[in-house]
Amino acid sequence: MKNLKKLADEGMAIIFISSDLPEVIAMSDRILVMREGRQMGIVESNNSTQETIMSLAMGENIGDSWEIFLKNYAQKNLETWCC
Repeated sequence: MKNLKKLADEGMAIIFISSDLPEVIAMSDRILVMREGRQMGIVESNNSTQETIMSLAMGENIGDSWEIFLKNYAQKNLETWCC
């Protein structure tokens, strides 16, 4: 990650694709959120939260249900990937 930060500091554009939202927020200046191949929004990382990004990605305001959403999403995907 140090190398990516150094390149970005030198003015190089970096495309970083990840579902690890804390890492994305920490490593990015701007975050482009896509859903089903369409751009849902661009947020400045210093003004964004995981909830904001996921609301854009899901196409709805998940608000207070963030923890429930993560639990259900993780369980659904683990079942799909593992079993």
